[in-house]
Amino acid sequence: MNKSNSTFDRMCQLRGWLKEQNPKISEAAIERQMGVATNYFKTRSNAPIEEGEKNVRERTLQNLKAAWPEVNIEWVKTGEGRMFVEEQESVIDPKDGTPYYNVDFLGGFDELEDNQTTVPAYYINFQPYNKKGNLWCNITGDSMAPRINSGDKICIREILMNDIIFGEIYAIVTISNLRTVKWVIRSPEEGMIRLVPENKEPRYGDYQDIKISEIRKVFKVVGAVRMF
Repeated sequence: MNKSNSTFDRMCQLRGWLKEQNPKISEAAIERQMGVATNYFKTRSNAPIEEGEKNVRERTLQNLKAAWPEVNIEWVKTGEGRMFVEEQESVIDPKDGTPYYNVDFLGGFDELEDNQTTVPAYYINFQPYNKKGNLWCNITGDSMAPRINSGDKICIREILMNDIIFGEIYAIVTISNLRTVKWVIRSPEEGMIRLVPENKEPRYGDYQDIKISEIRKVFKVVGAVRMF
């Protein structure tokens, strides 16, 4: 990882990494995910260089670490080492990485949910996704293509509904057993969320609104591996 000039520069580099992973993510969502105040980057970008650097306080770095544990805070402070740290205590198996189950989220994931003794097919060692609570499975269908193609492997982590950050990709399971992977944004209708496909072909539609009360489980899609 290239060494940036200042702590604030490296904060901006982290912001850029998030934007690369989620091009549709809003600035407010980035700030929430990084644990910093609203308009953090705008305020400091407009400040003199010395003031911008001075304002990256220890509390800000602590908030960043709490919100995003896999970030290497030593790299943020000094530029030494890598952007992401390999935290052995958070890795399910330090040697083998995160478990991959050869099931499809849209078609066979219920078997994995119902049988907690299912043995992983193997482990995928891919930082920064080696984190406790993450797992890999398959996806079929091209509603999220070309970002995620049918047959790719996706890394997901179960979260609470209240932890959704609008403008990111989630795997949703409803009470009626609808399973889908889509961009999740706010719906103008109260008590609903809007699911938006990446693929703009007419057959996938523009969006689908679903009731929050009908959602049984939510998984954050934290990564994907392209399969050829």
